[in-house]
Amino acid sequence: MRMHARTESRGLRVNTQATQEVPMPIEFSRVIPILRMFDIAKAREFYFDYLGFKTDFEHRFEPTLPLFMGISRGGIQLYLSEHHGDGSPGVHITIDTVGVAEYHAELAAKGYNYMRPGLEKQPWGATTMTVETVRRGLQPVMEGQRIARVETRRDGLRFPFQKDFAARLEGKVVSGLGRRAKYLMADMDSGDVLLMHLGMSGSFRVMLPEGESTPGDFHYPRSENRTHDHVVFHMASGAVISFNDPRRFGYMKIVPRADMEAEPLLRGLGPEPLGNEFDAAMLAHSCAGKKTSLKAALLDQRVVAGLGNIYVCEALFRSHLSPKRQASTLADRRGGPTDHAKSLVGSIHTVLNAAIKAGGSSLRDHRQTDGELGYFQHSFLVYDREGQPCKTPKCKGTVKRFTQNGRSTFWCPTCQK
Repeated sequence: MRMHARTESRGLRVNTQATQEVPMPIEFSRVIPILRMFDIAKAREFYFDYLGFKTDFEHRFEPTLPLFMGISRGGIQLYLSEHHGDGSPGVHITIDTVGVAEYHAELAAKGYNYMRPGLEKQPWGATTMTVETVRRGLQPVMEGQRIARVETRRDGLRFPFQKDFAARLEGKVVSGLGRRAKYLMADMDSGDVLLMHLGMSGSFRVMLPEGESTPGDFHYPRSENRTHDHVVFHMASGAVISFNDPRRFGYMKIVPRADMEAEPLLRGLGPEPLGNEFDAAMLAHSCAGKKTSLKAALLDQRVVAGLGNIYVCEALFRSHLSPKRQASTLADRRGGPTDHAKSLVGSIHTVLNAAIKAGGSSLRDHRQTDGELGYFQHSFLVYDREGQPCKTPKCKGTVKRFTQNGRSTFWCPTCQK
């Protein structure tokens, strides 16, 4: 018997007994999504403890560099990455599953505090279960629903309502609900987009035919006074969505979808703080040469979109950076990121993810199901702690408060430099 050796190289199959090269057939075996992670401990809790995946491998180029890891459950593989540019917050993947009802029961039995996925029957016959880290509470009552009537109980909020405001919304279907920075964007089937901004005291309250539900503890209690319900959306489904704003700093505006790129309210907004574009290099570039304070720069929507006063105070505290520090110190002589910039971006990610874990915030447009929007109560390290001991280990300082650019700033002068 004669044995023929065969080798494979560079996509070609070569038989050593033959002189002709036979092209190897192209075969696609699998797709492995790469998902971005910002908090390793939270990622392990979610993917391992809750979803039931296991670790296949972990890799860092050096001990202090970002983590890249492979995880799997059954025949499914995912890659989780801390590297800038990998994955994107808000991305969705679909996994064909046998026994989805059983898997749903397994997850429900774990009593995970931050998620209650449901089973949904789709028009094409499939039964699906959606797992999201941030559930948009307005979507079930607005998206895909027709607005039957709009009440505007005053002439405007921060800005006057457009004269045809109600008429352009009544009878229209909300085809999608999205977000850009702190703006809610409701796409209408007419081609218009309703921009909504909560301001400092705004919140939405959802009332369903079976009753009203407003879960969530706010850091600043939201108004229960119905006289501050300035805009009320009556949906054809029977749901009533009220926008309550005692200070009237919020605003609403209807913009044609075709004009969104040129809309002054959105033009010039910086990157999303949890998006792939936002990293130490971009922050340093935006702050290079700026003579303004670091806190003022972070609140500038042109530098980073959607960061609010609370989260800026918290991020600066965790980075041990003074809110009075000059913003330009985040860039070196060549415009590259300093260690301060790298530390600050990491702290911003940590603060935002901690807020989401604790129940969400208006920054990520988080809504508890059938609940209100706004800043949800969670444990702050520095904000609103004036006169209390600093929480930095071994620091003997005291939290101070001062007014900066018209906003309250909380910081520890001892450890924030």
